[in-house]
Amino acid sequence: MRLSIFIRTYRGDSKWLAYCLYGIKKFVKHDELIIICPKGDRQIIYDVAKDYDHKLYTTKEKCNGYLAQQADKLRSPEWCTGDIIMIVDSDCIFKEPVGIDTFIKDEKPILLRTKYSSMDGAVLQWQSITEKAIGFRSDWEYMRRLPLLFWRDTLIAVKNAFPNIQNHIEQQKGHEFSEFNFIGQFIEKWENHKYSIINTEEFLPKEVCAQFWSWSKMTNNEEIMIKKILVL
Repeated sequence: MRLSIFIRTYRGDSKWLAYCLYGIKKFVKHDELIIICPKGDRQIIYDVAKDYDHKLYTTKEKCNGYLAQQADKLRSPEWCTGDIIMIVDSDCIFKEPVGIDTFIKDEKPILLRTKYSSMDGAVLQWQSITEKAIGFRSDWEYMRRLPLLFWRDTLIAVKNAFPNIQNHIEQQKGHEFSEFNFIGQFIEKWENHKYSIINTEEFLPKEVCAQFWSWSKMTNNEEIMIKKILVL
């Protein structure tokens, strides 16, 4: 199986992206690395990524950046050619050597989920938001941990089943969409046999990627932590 890594980024994440790419080169065995950014950010992102083997494409944002990057993740098969697409955010730093087999169980990509009933706080909003988008309610939250891996064919099937999903995303206000919950619920209903779905309350695989929060500026402590992870 061929593995495509897909990163949708922008100029505000350029510092995070530099460390993310270093970690990928050092630790992740993959077949292609695809980076997507808004057209106006191309030069900045190119300067960060130029020393890495990658393909850089630009996209036009038709809504706020938070929603636009989710819409582009659903479009990842347009750029990626691998059998499996690994979606990675710029603020994800790999901690140890991994390959496609790290994220496969019984020849199927691992998909983590947690019962909404066992959770509280802001995460609960995704249940009703995703129901609005996909048309049915789920008891499970699927935005558990990055990176997330999906069959390329699954994401194509999502597009075919919901041809208007891009318009739906662009018409939402604020942050009212969750791409990973949308994909997770699609898999739950129609393609669960293609994934090794794991309840995180029963078992949680080893964490191989440190996930930060790029919406805030990188602090000195975070940068020290990242350099320690990457042995810089």
